[in-house]
Amino acid sequence: MKKTSIRLVFALAFSAMLFTACKKDKDEAGPEINKTNLAGKYKLSKLEMIPPAGSAQSMMGTLDECEKDDAYTLNADFSAKFEDLGSTCSQTTVRTTTWKLEGKNIQIDGGSQEFIGVVKSYDGKTLVIDGSYDFMGITTTLRATLAKQ
Repeated sequence: MKKTSIRLVFALAFSAMLFTACKKDKDEAGPEINKTNLAGKYKLSKLEMIPPAGSAQSMMGTLDECEKDDAYTLNADFSAKFEDLGSTCSQTTVRTTTWKLEGKNIQIDGGSQEFIGVVKSYDGKTLVIDGSYDFMGITTTLRATLAKQ
């Protein structure tokens, strides 16, 4: 009787641990990737080159200072506005342009920067775009991270 009680208590404790430890994590997916959710004003916060067998390398140093503070406004009607803010690169500081979104494929026509690729992630504040780039005959990923203002 004593052995049976101990086994029963042990089995109940084990079952309780099993059921409480196997909680399914919530899927923390961001907002749906569509023109309404992506609409807003963005600034480039990170530009990286990622080789096929290597780690990400910052490409921000390859940009002119006047390119690092530019803003891109994406409108839900696929019109866009490029603003050369702060340190300006040219005399045209505001330019009307367009952007496209087909599924997760995105193209933003900007001033000196154009972003063409696939939306890797979007959490409502940060838009990450991965594009292919041929660097010395090797296809690498060029990752642009845009912060919503």
